Amino acid sequence: MRSAIVAFALSIIFFSTSASSQTGSATTVVRMQLENGTYVVPVLINNAIKLDFVVDSGSADVSLPADVVLTLLRTGTIGNSDFIGEQTYVLADGSKLPSMRFRLRSLKVGNLFLENVVASFAPAKANLLLGQSFLGRFQSWSIDNTSHQLILNGCCKSAEVQIDSQSEAALREPLTISPGGVATANPETTLHERSRQFIFTLYRQMSSSNEQALAMLGSIYADTVNYFGSDIPRAEVIEREMKFLTRWPIRLYNPKNGNVIVNCDVSVLICSATGVLQFDARSTERNQRSIGEATFQYNLQFSSSQSTPKVILENGQVFKRTVQALSR
Repeated sequence: MRSAIVAFALSIIFFSTSASSQTGSATTVVRMQLENGTYVVPVLINNAIKLDFVVDSGSADVSLPADVVLTLLRTGTIGNSDFIGEQTYVLADGSKLPSMRFRLRSLKVGNLFLENVVASFAPAKANLLLGQSFLGRFQSWSIDNTSHQLILNGCCKSAEVQIDSQSEAALREPLTISPGGVATANPETTLHERSRQFIFTLYRQMSSSNEQALAMLGSIYADTVNYFGSDIPRAEVIEREMKFLTRWPIRLYNPKNGNVIVNCDVSVLICSATGVLQFDARSTERNQRSIGEATFQYNLQFSSSQSTPKVILENGQVFKRTVQALSR
């Protein structure tokens, strides 16, 4: 009988803590885990994927590396409507880094659900950071170094999420690449914006006639390209691309959800552009149609902040593909 009373009392305490976590009066305690010499907290993202985050009060937002964002895009966990514009972040060394921001519908830490959390993305393989867009939603928070616990008090302040209309306008601004390789764009456009524009233009041109696609391919590659894992000269890259164009003369490419994830190292003027591509390629001669989705990655080298980039790395992998007869 006594054990039943104790169990009942504990259930009341647990329910009270869980429920009040949403109303602002509770304290949520989450045990941290030691991983590679750093304490991390397991976090459930959008009720779909659980990953370990480093608690980082110096990070303005929750931060996810590009490869994790790609996984969320591929699985439909986040979509086009979740992207909310670009924000410029000041790093510890004083340098500035623009980064695309997006909205996470929920984060679960311990027994606590926090909705509508702003996040930004970092370079692939970077740490996942539980920053101020999460921590700042509490009245107070602390870390107990003795018991290795994250203590969250008074959930939850409302999220203030604003869409950067200037960034949205810049994303829609066209970048034109002529057959001679001359690009035109607003001089104020950042490397990030120029990289996104370059990728969208690339796939528009690759969706056009073979002549137009080849005219562009002849101007965008560096002298040597890391092409799907091997360093090969530009002429060989173009030759391989020509074989593909000839095999599939009718093509339609579309970055899934309209999103291209870009990370730049401004000090060396190199940007990495990654994403998921929907493709539809056809050959009337062979009566075949190939449709599916693939990841893509391009490393782009700029000679200046206003120059046309050269592709120094191209990679990707098909993860969904169906080949069928055109007559279907």
